[in-house]
Amino acid sequence: MAGGTRSYEMSRTFIERGHDVTVVCLYNPKLSLKKVGLKKYRGKIDGIEIIAYDVPYSNKMGLARRTLSFAEFALRSLSPVLTEKYDLLLASSTPISIALAGIFSKIVKPRKKFVFEVRDLWPDVPIALGVKNPLLTIPMRIFEWCAYNFSNGCIGLSSEMVEGIKKRSSRLKPVELIPNLADTETFKPSPERGIDLKGVNKEDFTAMFTGAHGVANGLDKILDMAGVLKKRGIKNIKIILIGDGKMKPELMKRASDEGLDNVKFFDPMPKIELSKLLAKSGAGLMILKDVPAFYYGTSPNKYFDYLSCGIPIVTNIKGWISDDIAENKCGLSVDANDAGAFADALLFLASSPHACMEMGKRARKTAEEKYSKKLLTNRAAVFLESIAGIKKS
Repeated sequence: MAGGTRSYEMSRTFIERGHDVTVVCLYNPKLSLKKVGLKKYRGKIDGIEIIAYDVPYSNKMGLARRTLSFAEFALRSLSPVLTEKYDLLLASSTPISIALAGIFSKIVKPRKKFVFEVRDLWPDVPIALGVKNPLLTIPMRIFEWCAYNFSNGCIGLSSEMVEGIKKRSSRLKPVELIPNLADTETFKPSPERGIDLKGVNKEDFTAMFTGAHGVANGLDKILDMAGVLKKRGIKNIKIILIGDGKMKPELMKRASDEGLDNVKFFDPMPKIELSKLLAKSGAGLMILKDVPAFYYGTSPNKYFDYLSCGIPIVTNIKGWISDDIAENKCGLSVDANDAGAFADALLFLASSPHACMEMGKRARKTAEEKYSKKLLTNRAAVFLESIAGIKKS
């Protein structure tokens, strides 16, 4: 379905290596699961045992409502700790409240192993985005300390996250770097260019953003850039935004009010459908709000999808992503607050098909050699096996 597939891909690799895997997650009506209790569903998908809780959550929710949803899911996730048979519990954050199950596990079943995976450096990221209420920040700091110090090991998705974990925990704590996964099987390059969507001509150069339209994504910068293109009279560049989130209605209203007909909004779509569109686009947009905590403290799925599709990437994020793009020569970085430079980057790509092709080839090579899901899921499995005391040939 739509969204990240890291947990699914890791689970499949663990099963292939002979392990039993149970995933505890939010319920989705599209999943073929049987109701087994109050707000609880269960079933098996592709060999993975699923326990799902029907807890409402959406990026459109306000802070208070999301906090309640995080808390409800964290509390419900304690039940499997008591009732399921397991050797190791992997808690993958965000949010930081996910760690509650692992902390609880170490209290009630101290011999069981607990590994904490950090996908974003919480609470640094939400605090940087303006969450200042001590009723929220103090519990998050407590959760953070407990997660790092109760766990038997940690996983970080960037080298900077790994360093952050090491600073906050014991120097002897095993910490493994396992970046987000490039799904090079689902997301593949296409020899074709040009997208057939409403309001888009196949001759247009298309720059695509895929993912959440939330406060953290800073998509107002895309509209700023689209405004520059509009003022310059550029008609052959279209900006495609695929996804949903709290800020989407506001972004759509602004685009309409300012006559930005070069920006097109579409609903989220399944990975297979998305991959075909993305592979035919001219560039992938890696955009986030200009917050220093994002420079090294986050690892967006979409970056790896763009790499896998073999398309140039344009980013306004300082830090490891812009460093990676520069090192592998697979795209362009622009100043987060310079809409003109952003527009210039797209104009360059739109008028330089050979440069796009070469950047795209290097992007795909980076995905295959550095971030492939086969490589990284097996690395994760070896790390978890070492924590659990399992030796495999």
